[in-house]
Amino acid sequence: MALTGIKAIGFDLDGTLYTITHSIQHQVREEIYSLVAATLHCPYTIAKNKFEETYSRIESGGRALEELGITEGREKLRDCLEQANVSHFLQYDHKLVLLFNKISPSYFTFLITESRKNDAVKKLHALGLSPDIFQYAAFWDSTSLRKDTGSIYPAVFAKSGFAPEEHLYCGDSIRDDVLPAKRTGIKTALIGKTHPDADFSLETIYDLERILHE
Repeated sequence: MALTGIKAIGFDLDGTLYTITHSIQHQVREEIYSLVAATLHCPYTIAKNKFEETYSRIESGGRALEELGITEGREKLRDCLEQANVSHFLQYDHKLVLLFNKISPSYFTFLITESRKNDAVKKLHALGLSPDIFQYAAFWDSTSLRKDTGSIYPAVFAKSGFAPEEHLYCGDSIRDDVLPAKRTGIKTALIGKTHPDADFSLETIYDLERILHE
């Protein structure tokens, strides 16, 4: 499939611009299990099992916490992400910086992340990117509009000035990235996995440059 007519490219952050390694996942999960144990007043091992069983069904950390009876689970998940200090595990990514230096002059670039702004900015800096490289950025705490519902995309279109089909969104989740974007007419690239519902399935974000020039 040829990628033509694209004028704006959007990105998820976590799991898209960097790989969620075992170390990162372990650190985040430790925070989540501790939260569940403290809130539900149960042993750590039981909290771990409860969360993992629920997460396997729901595939959303925040929603899993809420199903377990934790009030404002999605906000509590953001607390866990910040406490895990993921940026500490990230390193300067020369290939990623080169990619953005190549595409930024030619495309309207935007970021939609479910990380809070302070946490997201620390991660971007650790990777070697300035938040200013994006012409529009939506953080968890900067807007009530969300990508999983698709409500953020009209705001993106208003900022870019381009039609939905002139946008490409890159993310690592079928449920939260690909499907909501497709419903608004955006082309999609799934990062790190394959799925027939995505317009493109890329092994890494670096492969974006290849499909832009096919």
